[in-house]
Amino acid sequence: MPAERILFAGDIAFHYVTPLAFQGHIGNWIKAADRLLRYEADVIVPGHGPVGTKKDLKHMRAYLAMVRREAKQRFDAGMPAEAAAGDIKLGVYASWSDAERILPNVLRCYQEFRNEPDQPMDLPRMLAGMERLRGARADHTCL
Repeated sequence: MPAERILFAGDIAFHYVTPLAFQGHIGNWIKAADRLLRYEADVIVPGHGPVGTKKDLKHMRAYLAMVRREAKQRFDAGMPAEAAAGDIKLGVYASWSDAERILPNVLRCYQEFRNEPDQPMDLPRMLAGMERLRGARADHTCL
């Protein structure tokens, strides 16, 4: 709604909720966020989380960029994706709901790095890994 300076961002924007990339391309998601940030909008309605502003969208974009950067370092070092997801320090993003979504996000990054972005994920394995991360987070031994 350009006159009202309101942008409905849909699933491109997750405000203070851990983004989830079951499908898609993290690098392109970052580019899409960059495009939305160029709009003249004072209010951004996300697909997930509270209504916010460009500051909130920038925060989500920073999360994606951090995950991609950290995943790339671990990918280049030969670390398996699940180990990488557990090794990445979430910092300020650890307080977002569903922090265990780091695993599918890292898995998607690894697929991008292998130039296999269209390959489906092993859903049962991914869900089991997310459950392990959730439990580790609750025990304060991981994430």
